[in-house]
Amino acid sequence: MPRVFLTDHVVAKVPADFTRLRLFTTKRLSLAKRDRLRRLGIKRFYLPTLSLEDTGRFFVEFDRFWDRLIKDFREDHVFWRNGVSSKMQEWENSVGYWAVILFALTKALDPQGDVWIMTQSLEEEDLIKAWGKKQGWTIVEPTRLPRWLRRGIQEVKNFVCYLYLVCIAFQRKIFSAQSQNSSLMPEKNAVLLASMFYPASFNRGQYQDPFFGDLPEFLSNHARQGVYLSDSIPLPDASLTVTVKACRNVILKMPLMLLSWIEWGGVLLRILGRRIKFDRAFFMDCDFSQLLEWRARSFQFHFNWHAEVYYEAVRKIYRQHIFKELIFNFEGNVFERGCLQAVNGSSIWTCGYSQGVIYPANLKLRLSSQESRRRPEPARIVCTGPQARESLLKVSHRTSHQLVAGCALRKAPAFSVYDPGDRQTILMALDGVYNIVTVLDWLLEHHHVFKDYRLRLRAHPNVSFAKIQQQCLGEFPENFIISDRTLQEDISESSCILYRHTSIGLQALSHGRPVVHLSIDCPLPGDPLEDITLGKWIVRDAEELKDTLNTIARLTPAQHASIRNVCRQTEGYFASPCIEAMGDFLPGESRKEECLNRA
Repeated sequence: MPRVFLTDHVVAKVPADFTRLRLFTTKRLSLAKRDRLRRLGIKRFYLPTLSLEDTGRFFVEFDRFWDRLIKDFREDHVFWRNGVSSKMQEWENSVGYWAVILFALTKALDPQGDVWIMTQSLEEEDLIKAWGKKQGWTIVEPTRLPRWLRRGIQEVKNFVCYLYLVCIAFQRKIFSAQSQNSSLMPEKNAVLLASMFYPASFNRGQYQDPFFGDLPEFLSNHARQGVYLSDSIPLPDASLTVTVKACRNVILKMPLMLLSWIEWGGVLLRILGRRIKFDRAFFMDCDFSQLLEWRARSFQFHFNWHAEVYYEAVRKIYRQHIFKELIFNFEGNVFERGCLQAVNGSSIWTCGYSQGVIYPANLKLRLSSQESRRRPEPARIVCTGPQARESLLKVSHRTSHQLVAGCALRKAPAFSVYDPGDRQTILMALDGVYNIVTVLDWLLEHHHVFKDYRLRLRAHPNVSFAKIQQQCLGEFPENFIISDRTLQEDISESSCILYRHTSIGLQALSHGRPVVHLSIDCPLPGDPLEDITLGKWIVRDAEELKDTLNTIARLTPAQHASIRNVCRQTEGYFASPCIEAMGDFLPGESRKEECLNRA
C-alpha cells in the first residue's frame, strides 16, 4: 500500500522505515529549511508523464469538474476577476495544478512507494487525506499543533500577506506615471492597448512594447492611434517614474495613475472583504470546494488585486474617452478578464494577442463546454502564425471563427552566419514558473550526464534565478554556469538547447540548433513543439538524455543541414510581420489566405 508522509513544515527527522522517501511540495523554502532537507539527504519527487489514455481521462474528468464548478457564475460575476478562474494561476499553487498532482500521484505510487508531501494550508492537507483515503494510501503524520491553533496561524499569515500586498500596492501607486504626451488623447479612432513592460522597454525617450512591438505604427498607418494602459512587471521605483514621464513616442498610462487614492483604497478593501462561495465541487469524487474558497481569498499572490486595478482603470478611461478597440495580451490570466468585464455591454471591439507558447498542460488556455458560454472572452484571438493557431484551436476548444493566424510582433534574435556552436556547451532554457526548480534539481541529481559538458542555465525574465537557486536541494557543480549573456549569444554558442515549456526551444530550432524537450515532472503534454520531429528529441529519464546528447554530438554536417531546413516549419509558429497578417488586429473579416514572410 503506498505511503504518504504528510507535513506542513520541514521536520527534524523522518520515520525510520521510510527508506526511499522523496519530497513533493509547492512550498517555497527558506535557506534554513532547504539546508535541513539537504542534511536529511532528501531528494525531490518527480511526477511521471501520463500515458495517452490517462491524459485523455484527466481532461474529461477535469472538464466535467469545471463545468459543474462554474454553472452559477455569469459573465459579469466577480469570480472571473479572481485568480482561481484561471485554473493555473499561480501555476504551482492553483487548484488545477493540485488536480494534476493528485491524478498523477495515483498513477505514480506503487504499493511500496513512499512520498513526503509538504502542504502550505489546511485545505491542501484535508484534500490529500480525502484523496488518499479513496485511493487506499497510508497517511503518516507527525505530531501537530491543535487544528484550531493552526487555523489561527494560517489566517494571521494570510493577513500579513495582505499587509505586504498593501505595501506593494502603495509603492506601485506612488511610482505610477504617464508619458509626457498623455494629455493629447486622440479624439477618435483610439485603440486601447492593455499590456505590461520591463524597464528595458524604454530607450532614450522611446518605448518599445515587449509584446506588441510595432503594432502602434501599423495602427497609425490605418488611421488609428494606440494608447497604452501598461504596468511595470517588476516593482517600479523613482527612476522608472522619470523614464515613463520622459517617453515621447507613445501615449502610455500606468493603471494606478488613473485611480485616485480613494479608489485605490477601495480596491484593497474590496478584495479584503470579498468571499466567493463554491458548492461541493467534485473532481473524481473528491470535494475541492474548500481549497477553492481558500485559494480565492488567499493573498499569497497579487493577481486578484491586479485584475481589480485593471478593471477599474479600463472602466475609468473608457468613460472619459471613447475607444473603438481594446487589444490585450492573451495568456488566460485573470487581468485579461478584468479588462473584458470593464467594457462589457459597450460597443468596443475586443481582441486578444496570443503571443506565448501553447501546450495542453497549460490549463489556463483550455475552455470547457460550459465555460465557453460563461467566461469573458475577446471577440477575436490573434495568434503568432497558422501553426500556433492550430495548436491553440486543438488545446483550447475555441471556435475556428474566434482564432486567426496573425503573426509574431516581437523581433526574434538575428543570426547572420550559422556555425555548429561550442560542442562542449549546452544551454538549459528555464521556464517562467517557480516549479522549474524541480527540473533544476533533476539536472543536479543527474549531473554526471554533463561531466563532459558545460551546462549554461538561462533564467526566464519573470523569475529570479537567485530565488530558484536557493530552493534547490542539490549542490551546483562547477560546470553548471549561470548565463549573463543575450539570448542570441546563448543560442549561438551552444551545441544544443534543453527546454521544457519555453519558446526558446522554438527560436533555437528555427536557427538550426538541435533541441531536447525535457519531459521531467510534466504529467500532461507540455511540449510547445509537439508537431515538430526533425531536429528535436524528447527525453524522460537520465539514460535517454545521455544517449540523446551522444547522438547530437555525432551528427554529420549533412544532418545539421537538414536540421537548419526545419526553420521553414517553425515559420508556422512565429510568422514574420506583414501588412496582411497585422490586419487581423483590426475589426472586420479576417484574411482568408495565410501570410508568411511577405514584405
